[in-house]
Amino acid sequence: MQLIYEGKDIASEVDIQTCKIHDLSGEKFDSVEIIFNNHKNQWSSWKPEKNQMVLIKHEGFSSGQMYINGMQQLSGCIKMICLPVKTKAKEKHTKSWENVTLMELLNEIANKNALKLKTYNINNYRYHRLTQVEESDFVFISKRCMIEGYVMKITNNSLVVYDEKFMEAQHPIEIHVSDVIGEFRFYDGLTKTYSGARIGDYIYLCEDTIGPIINLDIETNSIGESERFAKNGLRSVNKYESIMEFDIKFNPGIAAGCTVDLNGFGLADNKYYVFQCTQNISSNLTSLKLRTIPGW
Repeated sequence: MQLIYEGKDIASEVDIQTCKIHDLSGEKFDSVEIIFNNHKNQWSSWKPEKNQMVLIKHEGFSSGQMYINGMQQLSGCIKMICLPVKTKAKEKHTKSWENVTLMELLNEIANKNALKLKTYNINNYRYHRLTQVEESDFVFISKRCMIEGYVMKITNNSLVVYDEKFMEAQHPIEIHVSDVIGEFRFYDGLTKTYSGARIGDYIYLCEDTIGPIINLDIETNSIGESERFAKNGLRSVNKYESIMEFDIKFNPGIAAGCTVDLNGFGLADNKYYVFQCTQNISSNLTSLKLRTIPGW
């Protein structure tokens, strides 16, 4: 394992107790969580500070460049949390746009935060008016992507936006129940589902789900936008109805946003979408959180 701290590999100079990389398919930032043994206050000489760069590499896996977001000193150890953005990215802003396209908006936010923009299978929608009110850039953009059926993710100094349905349709990686270490956990129907979504006077109904109608507070400028946003918003809140969790041997080839095909799990056999993949390097495990793929 390599632990690159401010450009230098210090893995041999520190005592790592645990190292976990949490890889998520949007909605929240990826993160790195490292706990160092620190019985002799070894870390005092390093003087770690927020926004310093950390990079983890192990057996073909890379966390991408991460930045120290917070530290905690406990008895005999130090816990460090790193995110793919510097702390400045959490600042809240207020701004309005008129007659702006999605790509113009994404490019502006990416450039403002010194990120490279990468998009996959998205439409360049045009908006009559958009308003960001006391929100960080990435919370604002993430919500915009959600109602368009897209996912926003920041990784290795890039702002990545992709079509979620496009990723869900990719060829799956096969996993058999014999690959599971320990017990698997399958949850079906524990998350509240909705039969429709309302935006203003417009209601979108889905015959495939049951439940109440959810009200979505989203600014729209046309019936077409209301229909699109309501459908994508409803899909977003309903997609976690069935969830599977388990651990397998460390596998750097699986990441959030992949699909997997489960076999030998009985009722839980299905194609799933990986919405969180935790690479636990210190335990040589890959922990997966999966959801089923909506049929609409």
